[in-house]
Amino acid sequence: MKNPFESGKIRVTSVYGKRGDAFHKGMDLVGVSSLRVVAVEDATVGVSTIITDHGNRTWEWGNYVRLDLDDGRRLYHCHLANRLVKTGERVRKGQVLGIAGETGNATGVHLHWELRPAGYSTESLNISEWSGIPNKIGTYDPSPTESAPETPSPAPGKESFYVGETVKIKQGAVYTNGVKVPKKYLGVPYTVEEVKPGRVLIAELYSWVADEYLEKAAGSSGADAVIRVGDRVKIVSGAKYTNGVKVPVRYLGVPMTVAQVREGRVLISELNSWVPRQYVEKI
Repeated sequence: MKNPFESGKIRVTSVYGKRGDAFHKGMDLVGVSSLRVVAVEDATVGVSTIITDHGNRTWEWGNYVRLDLDDGRRLYHCHLANRLVKTGERVRKGQVLGIAGETGNATGVHLHWELRPAGYSTESLNISEWSGIPNKIGTYDPSPTESAPETPSPAPGKESFYVGETVKIKQGAVYTNGVKVPKKYLGVPYTVEEVKPGRVLIAELYSWVADEYLEKAAGSSGADAVIRVGDRVKIVSGAKYTNGVKVPVRYLGVPMTVAQVREGRVLISELNSWVPRQYVEKI
């Protein structure tokens, strides 16, 4: 199965095919563990842009990257929060193209992924058949060791964790290599960097810990809420970037998207800048 996100499971939120009175030419996908959109094959960037003229219907794609595959077909990645490649650039499989967002005509953070035949064409190909992602709403694991069934729900009483979430390590914890976690690291808020079955990568320690030794840190809403990659947030009055420069007034209180979360700071997709966590509120 081809995974357009850097790692982990993916959630299909809208399938390829008829949607109401229209035909949906691609699939709408959300990265469960990562929102970093990657190339699934070696290719050339045919287009990397955003159209703001509403007289051109392409504006509905927002930030988008079109990859021209070596077999001539064209692969579209739409609604990105930002783009990390340029038109004409040669990219390799696994290279990050941008961060999934909701630019253009979109509701909620997601990736519209669409495949078209070689040459200029407005027709689409069945991207589900090409990618191996089931054309059915649900959550799937693209790992090559899996047969890609719909992912089962967590066992009763077992917590699930998400990239960007704040967690604490419990008493008696050991790293996945069997080494005991030092006491000084227990009960301290940390950030989830990556999630895989049964284990979580802690950003600040850059170490894997079994999920049974983790618990969610306190957080509810607004300034105290747990902020995750993909969340919609706003920057509060008096904010400064992490380099100490004051955030311009025009950016305050405006809905924006979280691209990354690190200890005490948040990367804002639309600004491509880090802001201390204390100045960011979840919407």
